[in-house]
Amino acid sequence: MVTVQVSQKGQIVIPAKIRKELNIKPKTRLEIYKEGDRIIGYPIPDDPIDACFGAIRLDKSATEVIKEIREEEKTQEKRKTRKFL
Repeated sequence: MVTVQVSQKGQIVIPAKIRKELNIKPKTRLEIYKEGDRIIGYPIPDDPIDACFGAIRLDKSATEVIKEIREEEKTQEKRKTRKFL
């Protein structure tokens, strides 16, 4: 854990080790939010779609994946219907 100090302008310096680990460079945008009494921040990519490219590796075609999703949705709908009968 590292302690940082807030400047008069409300700025902090992210330690170099953390910047390197998270690949935070000048002009990197961070999403910051408050959670309870904590401040949470993480880098966001310039293009979130590009950041996800290649994250999912499929052995099936898109058509096959869509068919499976639709079948699963049908199965879930049948289960919901049975609960009400």
